[in-house]
Amino acid sequence: MTTVKNTTISLEREVIMDDLTNKDENAVAAEQVDMEKLAALKAKIEAKREKEKETAMLKQDKPAEKVPSVRLGILGSGQAGGRLCEVFYSYNTDIVCLNTAQVDLDNIKVPESNKLLLDNNVGGSAKSLELGEQAAVIHADKIRKAINTHLADAEVLVLATSLGGGSGAGSLPVLVDLLGETGKPIVAMVVLPKTSDDGLSKNNALITLNKLSKLTQNKKVSSIICIDNAKIEQIYNDVSPLNFFQVANREVVSMFHNMNCLANSVGIDKTIDKMEWLKLMLDGEGFSIYGSLKVEQYSGELDLAEALLANVEANLLSGSFDIKQAKYAGVFISANEKVWSKLSNVTLDYCMSCINSEFDAPLGVFKGTYKDNSIEGDYVLVHFFYSGLGLPMPKINALKSEVEKLNAMIKDKAANRSVSLEFDLGGDKVLSKADEVKSKIAAKNSNFGKFISNTIDRRNK
Repeated sequence: MTTVKNTTISLEREVIMDDLTNKDENAVAAEQVDMEKLAALKAKIEAKREKEKETAMLKQDKPAEKVPSVRLGILGSGQAGGRLCEVFYSYNTDIVCLNTAQVDLDNIKVPESNKLLLDNNVGGSAKSLELGEQAAVIHADKIRKAINTHLADAEVLVLATSLGGGSGAGSLPVLVDLLGETGKPIVAMVVLPKTSDDGLSKNNALITLNKLSKLTQNKKVSSIICIDNAKIEQIYNDVSPLNFFQVANREVVSMFHNMNCLANSVGIDKTIDKMEWLKLMLDGEGFSIYGSLKVEQYSGELDLAEALLANVEANLLSGSFDIKQAKYAGVFISANEKVWSKLSNVTLDYCMSCINSEFDAPLGVFKGTYKDNSIEGDYVLVHFFYSGLGLPMPKINALKSEVEKLNAMIKDKAANRSVSLEFDLGGDKVLSKADEVKSKIAAKNSNFGKFISNTIDRRNK
């Protein structure tokens, strides 16, 4: 029998003490360093948060990218039309430029693929409406192809041209027909001559304006936006002649573009939406004019209304229209947040009352109010668009009078030249070079007439 001996093993209990009072000095110093780092880290994080908040606020205040409400397609004919195309293109608008002179096309800063030379073997039109029309007829297929290629995405087609030139004004009826083949609405943006322009330009303007009015009456053109260079000369009378067209074209296009973008923007309490903007542009069935006004004194209840009554006419880009005839009026009121905080509803009410009083029972008056922090100045910016106007008869009558006076002067000069060119050859023979030249022109047999006639004949073969 085996005996098992029980042995008791005694384990000494380990006593673990947690006495914080007995920490060594190095441990305390290490903890102090960590706390300082933590405090610095917290300060850094807080600063980062503040910066993020500031950035978020800046992003919130930054105006949204301006996107047009209506997609436009611009067909610019002649030198004036090409210049307008150049500015429209800078706003990412689809364009096509036409001209009978290569040198004029070369000066337009748009892609070469968007330019079309209407070659007539002459190198221009010399303000001849006949040459401009013939060139458009000859190159109709090329123009049609350019329209279908470059302006296919447009919702509204704009024909931009001067009324006084040859290429632009002469080609206008043909271009209206070609644009009409697309089935899209057509707006004519036409430019009246400057005060200093010659009699031929002014006479062309009268003839072309008459044709354009008939095209509108026949529903081929929805609306005519009329820009008067003589009026722009008054508005920008301090601009150098070297920069006049650059400034004028930029203003003409930028105002139109801004209204098109505002019609696609969220308003403060009321927005001119896309359909209202289209109604303004297309449903007038007559002439349209527009302009803008900066109102720097606006804090009083009547300040804005008073500024509009006193200054609107002076800031429109065309004169001689009776705005009481307007079928529609559009008013776009914009300012930055700081300015809006100073305006009251009463101020706007008085403003709209004044606008309504300017018209005799218009079919529609559209208002849009917009916060635009890209406007840095301390002012209210007001854009106007009036449509459905009749002919600018004072301007037309003035042009007629100027043309008649110039024609009379030319006739007198021709008579004087006739006398000075006569000399005695001896006997009964008298040679009048003036009479000879005039008879040749009348019969289209002058050297210039033969050259032009032969050129047109060659192009038609």
